[in-house]
Amino acid sequence: MKSRNTIIATLLFLAAFWTNSGQTQDFQHNLGIGLFAGPQKLIGGDSDAAMIGGWGGLDLFYGVNSQFLFDLSAAAGWTRHRAPDSQIRHITTPPQSYFRTWLFPVSLNATYFFNADGGFRPFITVGGGATVWQLRYAKWKNDLFSPSGVNIYGTQYNATGNAGLGFVWFLSENILLEVGGRYSYLYDQTLDIIGSGYKGLPVNGVPNERVVKIGPGDANNGVLELRIGLKFLFKGPRDSDGDGILDRDDKCPQEPEDFDGFQDEDGCPDPDNDHDGILDLVDKCPNKAEDLDGYQDRDGCPDYDNDGDAIPDSVDKCPNRAEDMDGFQDQDGCPDLDNDGDGIPDARDKCPNDPETFNGYQDDDGCPDKAPKKEGPKIEVGARLIFPRVTFLSGSATLTPSAKATLDSVYQLLKEHPEVRVEIRGYTDNVGSAARNLELSQRRARAVKRYLVRKGIDPNRLIAIGFGEDHPIADNSTPEGRAKNRRIEFVIIK
Repeated sequence: MKSRNTIIATLLFLAAFWTNSGQTQDFQHNLGIGLFAGPQKLIGGDSDAAMIGGWGGLDLFYGVNSQFLFDLSAAAGWTRHRAPDSQIRHITTPPQSYFRTWLFPVSLNATYFFNADGGFRPFITVGGGATVWQLRYAKWKNDLFSPSGVNIYGTQYNATGNAGLGFVWFLSENILLEVGGRYSYLYDQTLDIIGSGYKGLPVNGVPNERVVKIGPGDANNGVLELRIGLKFLFKGPRDSDGDGILDRDDKCPQEPEDFDGFQDEDGCPDPDNDHDGILDLVDKCPNKAEDLDGYQDRDGCPDYDNDGDAIPDSVDKCPNRAEDMDGFQDQDGCPDLDNDGDGIPDARDKCPNDPETFNGYQDDDGCPDKAPKKEGPKIEVGARLIFPRVTFLSGSATLTPSAKATLDSVYQLLKEHPEVRVEIRGYTDNVGSAARNLELSQRRARAVKRYLVRKGIDPNRLIAIGFGEDHPIADNSTPEGRAKNRRIEFVIIK
């Protein structure tokens, strides 16, 4: 008892004063050995409640990972029975048996630690095995026979199931203090294993020393064990980040691999497998890089045909506008809304591939067509063509767009009759001075001539004359009349 207390006190002293430098250590891929000792008590049977024995042993363990290990444990323990009715005793001694019960448990256990790091780590353990029981004389003799020739020595075997809890404390990187308790359940509860059953058999001639051989009698149902001990880690290959890849093979030993199926052998987490700048957590295509072409670039998926027209973007001149596949330049990837470029959308162009002629005849249908020949003005010397719609910007000789459209028809007429010479006469209303009106009418007549010459009419066929407010054709006292008097006349002179 004294030596056992000394061991316990020594271990507690080490736990209190040993520098804990191993908080970063773990069990993963490490082998180790443990030594332990402590009290144990048999539960059940005809035994004194105060009866406590001792035990000690060793275990071999292997760390599967930072929180889980297996161990194979072997131990030896003893207990010395005290009969509650004082019937198993020598007359001159306390009520204690002459015999000691020895137990030899062997078990395979699995231990789970509730935290993977830190110096203090509580655990729970379960396992199973077997226990060998022997009844021996207190002085380690086993050749005991009663005077009647009955052998009172024996050995029994019992299967056990174990469960326990406790904690370990890293005293250094490789040395741990262990404190815990375990209950071993005995599956065969029909056998007396401490020699407390009796049939009145005398031993050594003393009737009161009654004992029987191990066998049926008052049975025990379990063993409660407490332990304190040391574990020694045999430092093996390290896996600092606990990702299952040893540091010697791990390119990122302090960062666990993410195991997403992409380069999982290097030990480095890959937050962006395809390196497209979009994290895998939100990347719908984590292993295919986004093409970053301005089209749906936030989903992480490359879009090889943005507009879905079956023409790859690499050759599609309009990658974000689908080809209309109307048989016209369908290989370029661009929709052709006006194939013939006549300004009439194909949707309402009856001839989408043939441009409209815009000759004033059915110009809205999109089809080129010749207008039926109209009988033009009669061409004869002295004929006078009046065009009040040849208008100018107010107070100037600048032609308006509508005036140019009118003059285009005059140009066409002169083109069809190259033999004709005309006199271009300009007129004004009577608003303003006569001199100013004359000068303005002359400038306007010359402006008409310049326009026709630029269109291609020989200038020698044209004579420009201004008449001012002379020769009105309507009443200048009304706005309508003045509008008619502001005119251009073409007079055929040859």
